[in-house]
Amino acid sequence: MEMIIQQEQQMIFLSRPDDTLMFRHNPDECFISYLQGHGIEIPVIRRISDTNSLPWSDMRHGRKTLLVPYIVNEAICAEAYHNAVSVYGSDPFLVKRFNDKFQTRRLAAEIGFNLTKGDFCTNERELIQTYRMLREQGFEKTVLKVPFGSSGKGMRIIKDETSFTQMLQFIGRRRKDFELLLEGWHPIKRSMNCQLLIEAGRVTILGITEQKIDEYGIYLGSDFTPSYEKAVLNSYSDSMMKLGNRLMEMGYSGIAGVDSIIDDKDELIPVIEINARFTQVTYLLPLVWRLRQQHRYVLSRFIRGESAVSYGFDEICAAMTRNASGGSFLIYNFAKAVHAGKSVYRIFFLVYGNDLETVERTMHRLEQFSFM
Repeated sequence: MEMIIQQEQQMIFLSRPDDTLMFRHNPDECFISYLQGHGIEIPVIRRISDTNSLPWSDMRHGRKTLLVPYIVNEAICAEAYHNAVSVYGSDPFLVKRFNDKFQTRRLAAEIGFNLTKGDFCTNERELIQTYRMLREQGFEKTVLKVPFGSSGKGMRIIKDETSFTQMLQFIGRRRKDFELLLEGWHPIKRSMNCQLLIEAGRVTILGITEQKIDEYGIYLGSDFTPSYEKAVLNSYSDSMMKLGNRLMEMGYSGIAGVDSIIDDKDELIPVIEINARFTQVTYLLPLVWRLRQQHRYVLSRFIRGESAVSYGFDEICAAMTRNASGGSFLIYNFAKAVHAGKSVYRIFFLVYGNDLETVERTMHRLEQFSFM
């Protein structure tokens, strides 16, 4: 959790110099200086203990305040209303609805989008029937989902019959009433993401990126400069505008990140899930737009590791620079914590350039970086 909290550093890139960022941790001063050295303007940073200690009294005074949370929820909206502070984003009930994987699938079906194969199950018999159906359709792997969760959480990949039997026994020992979504695991050819902005009666596509996802569905990074055939891009953009307009008709406003895939049969499945909130890509878009003015390729990844010796940001950055062997990269999030006598690190970075071979070689070298 300490490492996750430090990801709030990425708010820097979406803010303006006169904004105030509320952090639950003190960012590394050398890291902040490093960002400034790369021409990034740092806004006011204010430390709070947690989201229950927002400085409401300060927000009520002075210039008109707009509170921009990572995700809108009922508690924040209630407090903001009580303190006469405006919140950017949508009604919290709509936010919760569209973050629900089950509601997302039902909405995609209503719009008429192509769906992943599978069905909702409310008992063991239905799970068995759906699993058999998916196996007969040629799916070797299936995935079991609950309504909420991101980056591999809230789902279980079932690799074979033995895994399915074990999962069934696990569920049977715990409860008889449930609703679960069992889908076939579509082999992915392209994993796409669209950032939608819905406000002032208008839907805007802010960016289309390609995600790097591991075999367990965990997000590893993005290609901010993917290449698609014109017909594919047009079809995808049309689907996203159709989705965005439906969300707007239903009253939603703000940012929505949409995960989509093209499977190994070249079938576009426009909506795998909707992130009705800011995402890592959302925060990085201004930085990426700036880099793209001079660089043809921009990719993101993260690395993690630990060391018995505690290294500061400057030492880590210098070592990564040596590993990069002249390739261009920018660290955009530096997280460090001490656990069980060891220093644990999680570092997010962008690699950019005009030669794809150089960019990919730099990325590979940095992914192999060792903290020991």
